Amino acid sequence: MASSPETLMSCKYDREEAVLSQFLPIPGGLEFWDEGFGQLSIRLDLFPTQSYLAPYTAPEYPVHKQLRERLYLQLQVQGHGRQLSIIALECQATSGHNTSLQYPLIQDGCASDDTLQLYTNSDPATQRFSLEAFRFVQEVTTINIRCEVEQY
Repeated sequence: MASSPETLMSCKYDREEAVLSQFLPIPGGLEFWDEGFGQLSIRLDLFPTQSYLAPYTAPEYPVHKQLRERLYLQLQVQGHGRQLSIIALECQATSGHNTSLQYPLIQDGCASDDTLQLYTNSDPATQRFSLEAFRFVQEVTTINIRCEVEQY
């Protein structure tokens, strides 16, 4: 009897969600229900240093940064979603509630800002990146960062 070659299989379940961090952040992150995983939580946090030890807390917001000072951000799936991997597909900065004034940070999963650095880490449920603080040409007091993410 001849043996058949082994076939490798993998399943991929794409899920796309959007996360908005208004610095005042969304308390507890964005939560949604996903069939097969239950309730998931996605957070977008801002950290004071590249060590990513503890994010800024609600009483520390709004966070004020000097021009060109680095911002350290982390996207993370929490809860049962820790079995999933996450990647930022699109991230952009917007001016307060005026979403027509936009600045792209990440496009198609790649950095579109020259100062943006993506960091590797051992946790696939977490993506870390940083960029230099900037300001819009117009007078803007609050900058929002919005990311569209894919979990797989």
